[in-house]
Amino acid sequence: MFLVLVLASWCCFLYSVICFFAFFRQREKYWQRLDQLIPHNECQNRRKEYIYFFIQLLDKLSNYGQKMKVLNNEMEWERDLLQSGYPYQLSVKRLHGARLLGGFTGCFIGLVYFLLGGPLDAFVVVFLPVLGLQTPIWFIRLSARQRQRQIYDELPNFFDLISMMLQAGISLENAFQFYMDTRNNPLSEELARVQQEIQLGMQREVAYRSLLKRVSIEEFQTFIQTLIHIYRLGTPLAGTLTKHAEELRRLRLERAKELAGKASPKISLVSALIMGPSIMFLMFSALVYSHFIAENVFRK
Repeated sequence: MFLVLVLASWCCFLYSVICFFAFFRQREKYWQRLDQLIPHNECQNRRKEYIYFFIQLLDKLSNYGQKMKVLNNEMEWERDLLQSGYPYQLSVKRLHGARLLGGFTGCFIGLVYFLLGGPLDAFVVVFLPVLGLQTPIWFIRLSARQRQRQIYDELPNFFDLISMMLQAGISLENAFQFYMDTRNNPLSEELARVQQEIQLGMQREVAYRSLLKRVSIEEFQTFIQTLIHIYRLGTPLAGTLTKHAEELRRLRLERAKELAGKASPKISLVSALIMGPSIMFLMFSALVYSHFIAENVFRK
């Protein structure tokens, strides 16, 4: 009976994997079908309800999660949250609750796996809780990297647009406002936050320095530092932005060449590890066939 349960669990697992890959291949078709069946506003309302329920759960678990000092580094978490834009209204306190929830989930899945008698069950029981603890941290770090990457890709277009508007006689504040009104990306969100802080009474230099903490891209930080000095000294900005855009495109081209150069040895290594043994096996098979099988060496 126990063997039947183990086989049934593995069959369910394989079936779920097959269903996931089938959905992943035709996900656009399924999303379009869902949009037809469920209105978009209703989907947004349901998503807000789920997020609100999830946040309430994290708030309840956060007090217990703060007592757990395993793999705890709140300074790095705060930096990653700041650079990721605080996704799903997460904070350092709620991140403690998310880690605790992930640890409990890993313990539950590991216990079920152990009771089903899967292979390496002792290792899985220990590994899954640690994986659950670290999954929220990895999610925040990945979100921060993706957000910084999106800002980096948008910088050349941003510099060109602002430079052209300044050359046309438009003020920097109006140029920023036009960019925020016509773009919907992480860079426009950061600029909108700066504008909001200035309107609430924060000094411009302080608002720009807080922006430096949220965006870790070296080229953008150089631009903001230049902007601070320009406000202090009153030097023209249009030519500086044009030079920044040209320099950024040059750096992106050099980085692409560097990545292409690093990819060549990796491709060679994969070819040597996969194609090399396959070719040797084919040559050995042909050698065995030509010298033994074709000449009937094994025939009595």
